[in-house]
Amino acid sequence: MRHDPKVTKGVMSLIACWSLSLACGPKVTPIGPGNIYEPEEDERRIWVSMEAMSAKLQSSGLLYKDKRLEEYANGVLRRIMGEHGNAYVPLKPRVYILDSPIVNAFAMPHGDIYLHTGIVGRMRNEAQLAMLLGHEITHATHRHGYQKTEQAYDASGALAYISVLSAVGGENVFKLTNNLGSAITRAAIEGYGRSREEQADEVGLALMAQAGYLPSEGAVMFKRMETAAAADVKGGVLLYASHPKMKDRVRSCEQLVPRMPSELLEKATDIGQDRYLDVAIALIHDEVERQIVQGKFALAEESLATLERGRPDEARTFALRGELCRVRAKDGDIELAESSYKKAIARNPRASVALRGLGFLMLKNGNETEARKNLESYLAADPNASDADYVRQTLKSLAGE
Repeated sequence: MRHDPKVTKGVMSLIACWSLSLACGPKVTPIGPGNIYEPEEDERRIWVSMEAMSAKLQSSGLLYKDKRLEEYANGVLRRIMGEHGNAYVPLKPRVYILDSPIVNAFAMPHGDIYLHTGIVGRMRNEAQLAMLLGHEITHATHRHGYQKTEQAYDASGALAYISVLSAVGGENVFKLTNNLGSAITRAAIEGYGRSREEQADEVGLALMAQAGYLPSEGAVMFKRMETAAAADVKGGVLLYASHPKMKDRVRSCEQLVPRMPSELLEKATDIGQDRYLDVAIALIHDEVERQIVQGKFALAEESLATLERGRPDEARTFALRGELCRVRAKDGDIELAESSYKKAIARNPRASVALRGLGFLMLKNGNETEARKNLESYLAADPNASDADYVRQTLKSLAGE
């Protein structure tokens, strides 16, 4: 998408005004169009350190294995940064996705952006992703990491972050916190301070609108984080919902949109829900499966309802609906679980989650014939499943062996 020069000039002026009004800490010039980047020696050392840390993360086995989704996110980032990529040299922004249920994202000073699967799975369209990426890249372009290292951190907060995330998120989160240095770990916990987080929200909102995305989706994205925090009743950690207070961020975005140039608002209408669901549906499914295991039924319910509206014929959506109902076991859930499993299998006879779930559901209901049939089909569909030995033992017991 080509940017209208008049609109671009207006938005860049808006960004410049916000940058000046919100500047705090060491006086630094943002990296980007119209500015000459002159790093301090201390900042050069920070970049070298962060580049090494990012390389370590990329080889740690912590990345979510979906290259199509990763490239899609990078395409959205390129779109919001516009046609003037060389103006951001030496930044070489790149998006990576970490396999972590924590609702969070962070940017490193040299431009690498890391999104947790927990936050990607709770967004619903490309415009919301654009807002998130606009926020994060602003931390890099406006050199917030450099400013933050000039100030003291709360070390106790970092220790609390590591211990709580490791307990809630399991081995991947423990490995993640061990692979991150103290500076970026603390920034992930605390953000970069209220004024810089607000600046990142505001500049990010301008970038997404300039790229043609509907800016009101920025506030919607933050509302989703706020709702997720309220629904995450099992003790999960939603860092993005905490710096600064989410209600303030929603209010700020809602107030900023009417102040944008009318020429910009007329063209900023893209939402991109279908494009987002096409690419992110596997990740959303994975997060739902994780939420069911963790007992976060309200979050799983909301995601499944979205997918049932947007992708009504997906076998895995029906299979996970069956899993949610079987595990939750409220009034009417068992009947709904059975019908959902059968819908999944009708769409994909090798839907392993549905075959396994229906098999054990039939076993619990005393229908051993149907139980055996579905569990055997499950092993045929996924012979190397993590619970394959347990299922084989169950089948032997049914056969009287």
